[in-house]
Amino acid sequence: MKIAIIADPLDKQNAGIHYYTKWMINALISEDSDNIFYVIRNGKTPVSKKFVHVNVPTISFPGFLTFRKFFIIPRLIKKHNIDVVVEPAH
Repeated sequence: MKIAIIADPLDKQNAGIHYYTKWMINALISEDSDNIFYVIRNGKTPVSKKFVHVNVPTISFPGFLTFRKFFIIPRLIKKHNIDVVVEPAH
């Protein structure tokens, strides 16, 4: 199964959701070897060699974050034939 984690909190926050996402990824690295994991985020540094890193940069332009969230990321998810998407958010 292909599982994508939209891990923007790793790059934009340093509080609850950031830590939840970080520890969830660490747990998946150590516990799950049956699935293929994709990490979709703004950051360029891969979180692990066990994950497929997909960099989706943000641009400081009015409306771009909405376009990124509702068009660019779903298109990438479809392109990679992702089965499950996890987005840690409020």
